[in-house]
Amino acid sequence: MLHLLPTEIAIEIASYLPLQSLHQASLVSKKWHGLIADNEQTIYHNAAILHRFLPHVDLEAEPSSQISDRKRDWKQLCRRRLEIVLEILSTSKTRMEG
Repeated sequence: MLHLLPTEIAIEIASYLPLQSLHQASLVSKKWHGLIADNEQTIYHNAAILHRFLPHVDLEAEPSSQISDRKRDWKQLCRRRLEIVLEILSTSKTRMEG
């Protein structure tokens, strides 16, 4: 079914997947793997925006300015931010139980 969708819509759908699910989604089929691998930076950039992992300044920057100049690895940024969020949640849960 994925191959029936325009690429832009498939990318948008992938961007809304929970970050933990993106790897599993790439294992579903060769088409999903290709979509995610070929559009990794776009998907993770969209996910970073969706999950509010970016400072407001980065959201307003022109595509040709500082974001492109830094060649930010959006997948790595999402991984680091997700690790921080999970650590905070784990710490909060431990404190509530203790």
